[in-house]
Amino acid sequence: MSVSSVMHYRFTAAYWPPEQRVKGVSIDIHRILVGVPDRFKVIRNPPFNRRYGKSRWTEDAAKRVRGWQVQSPVSGE
Repeated sequence: MSVSSVMHYRFTAAYWPPEQRVKGVSIDIHRILVGVPDRFKVIRNPPFNRRYGKSRWTEDAAKRVRGWQVQSPVSGE
C-alpha cells in the first residue's frame, strides 16, 4: 500500500469516529462526505438509486450531495 493511500485512510478516519461510521458504506463515500456539516445524519439516509431500485450510496450520489462533478450524470444536461 502506498504512503498516500495510508494518508487518505487516516485523514478519513480522523473525521469519522468508529461509532459514526456506517457498515457497508465504503471508505471512499465517507471521504467524499467529510465536508458535509451534518455528515453523520446524511450518511444514514442514502438517496434512492433508480439503477439498483433501492436507497444506497454510490460515489456519484455522494458527489451530488457535495455539489461536485459526477462520472455519470443523471441527464444529458
